[in-house]
Amino acid sequence: MMRKLVEQWSQEGCVVGFQKMNRPFSLLELEEGGDGTGCSPIYLDTPQGHAFYEKSLILLFAAAVKDLYPHAEIHVEHTIDTGLYFTLSDRSFPILKMEHVSRIKEKMDEMVEEDIPFTLYRDLPRKEMLSRLRKDKDEDKLELFEQLECQSLVSLDDKAIDYGLFKTVPSTSYLKVFDLLYYPPGLIIRMPLIGDHSVLAPFQEQKKLFRIHQEFKHWADILSMEFVTSLNELIEEEKYREMILVSESMQEKHIIGIAEEIIKLDGHSRLILIAGPSSSGKTTFSKRLATSIKTWGIQPVAIGMDDYFLPWKETPRNENGEMDFECVEAIDIALFNEHLLLLMEGHEVTLPKYDFLNGTRKEGEKLKLNYNQPIIVEGIHGLNPKLTEAIPDNLKFKIYVSALTQLNMDSFNRIKTTDVRLVRRLVRDAQFRGHSALDTLKMWEKVRAGEDKYIFPYQESADVMFNSSLPYELCVLKKFALKLLREVPPQEPEVTKARELIMLLSLIREIDPYYTPKTSIIREFVGNSLYDY
Repeated sequence: MMRKLVEQWSQEGCVVGFQKMNRPFSLLELEEGGDGTGCSPIYLDTPQGHAFYEKSLILLFAAAVKDLYPHAEIHVEHTIDTGLYFTLSDRSFPILKMEHVSRIKEKMDEMVEEDIPFTLYRDLPRKEMLSRLRKDKDEDKLELFEQLECQSLVSLDDKAIDYGLFKTVPSTSYLKVFDLLYYPPGLIIRMPLIGDHSVLAPFQEQKKLFRIHQEFKHWADILSMEFVTSLNELIEEEKYREMILVSESMQEKHIIGIAEEIIKLDGHSRLILIAGPSSSGKTTFSKRLATSIKTWGIQPVAIGMDDYFLPWKETPRNENGEMDFECVEAIDIALFNEHLLLLMEGHEVTLPKYDFLNGTRKEGEKLKLNYNQPIIVEGIHGLNPKLTEAIPDNLKFKIYVSALTQLNMDSFNRIKTTDVRLVRRLVRDAQFRGHSALDTLKMWEKVRAGEDKYIFPYQESADVMFNSSLPYELCVLKKFALKLLREVPPQEPEVTKARELIMLLSLIREIDPYYTPKTSIIREFVGNSLYDY
């Protein structure tokens, strides 16, 4: 398929996204030979082009809403599968209805046909830029604009305005593929496929994940923290210690609630399966859950899934002929199920111990359980039914863990859950695995591909979901992550993502890690935890 070039040219004839900028946090800078003069085209069917499309579509949506409902408040909340979830409130209607969504869609279609250009304001006096933002009545965006020392704004028809460092397509005619889905109390903007912008991406409803998002939105309301500016204000006013305590207490309350559900099943939750994507805090969660279960006089036992890896000579190979440790078939499923059944029947089992240096298994410790002792298994394949195919479903209790951040930059710009997890992983890999930021960034796309294939398809099968995100965590991770990200060499392709994360972290006030409880999930990444890993 012929790829559609995003022809957003600067005066020098280069694609604006790769134009040399003189501001510190340009997301899409390309330096060639160190002089920053190199220019490259950007295509819509790439992740970078898709990000342009997403930003443009959000501005198109906002402009259409403002045209129809001038006093409306628009908030981008989070993703749902391949779509973006928004809430919309207006004094003219207390509840968003299907008719409102239909009108907005019709208006967006009209604006696409009109081929309205996105205007980049780069040469306006800063005073005029601030005046435009004040006119837009978005105080959070105004405050962040000043903090970013941003030198440009992007606007659509003077109805929707955003920071100029987030690039757009040239005009609305590029945005032909999208849809709006009424999803009370808000709506979902459906996006095209990343690799083919001529068709909509498939969409699958995620009811459980949506409910957990809604629950934690309520928690954010309790803490009065929807946007970065609210968090920064708490820190500046030195009210963050109480916020930390309340955040951690809310999370602990949820863990205790999950433990109670397990106990109520009275022997039917013999196998507790915990899964989630990379850096979601599964390990600390599993240890805190075990501690909560122990308060009922029950002693759960953890079994390491990694010890059941097949020997290297039996490990499946991927399409490149490399050993594929990400697939479920890399686990000795037959032996794993045999041991689980024997343990639940009260037999003694000699557990395996995997030697990662040589790719072989040897004998580990012996284990025998009492009838009411549950087994905890934590790993990426925990919810895949193939992993525990010999175990009756009524003996399983499945938990999905992820870091679903509820904190956003402002009403138009979300903080991506994947970015929060990536910052966690950058810090952990440097602290405990000896990896540089560049090492982690180079691996990240492969890690994400594995999650899409092996984890996310099974998340809705969980009995419960746990959100490991904490509203203040980036404030603690910032000190560690910034140093690492600034060491990424400018000639490496990964510097684009590094600069994006630097920009994000630059918006957030720092908190001394000292104030983070030693049982916190954040300690899994920054260290000094009470738990052994």
